[in-house]
Amino acid sequence: MSEVAQALSVGSILGGRGPWTSTWSEAIGALTIKIANARKGVISPLNVNVAFHVPGNLMKPDFEGIRTGSFSKKASLLQVQIALPETPPADIDADLRARVNEALNEAERWAQKKKIASDLTQLRQLVI
Repeated sequence: MSEVAQALSVGSILGGRGPWTSTWSEAIGALTIKIANARKGVISPLNVNVAFHVPGNLMKPDFEGIRTGSFSKKASLLQVQIALPETPPADIDADLRARVNEALNEAERWAQKKKIASDLTQLRQLVI
């Protein structure tokens, strides 16, 4: 049985333990719940999964900023990856929301180039 892709989903890849890993993880978890609650009934021509890469003692992201990842044509699902710094900013929640919006900008550019969607406004409205 395959799972239906959600319009917008958020997750994390932890690189092990570090002084700020739990801080990042808790804030990402809270944002994940907020978006999951807000996305009910939302349909988008492109589903987007935002994957935060959190540095740790075992692994650090091998890139900086934001990049597009894999695309599932069947689920119309694009993964956008975000490399986080080791130390979180003072307002971690606002920072994560801003990064998700940047990821949606990247996904929108990708969708326009591939002629899948002209805009992803309905997804931006989920980032509360």
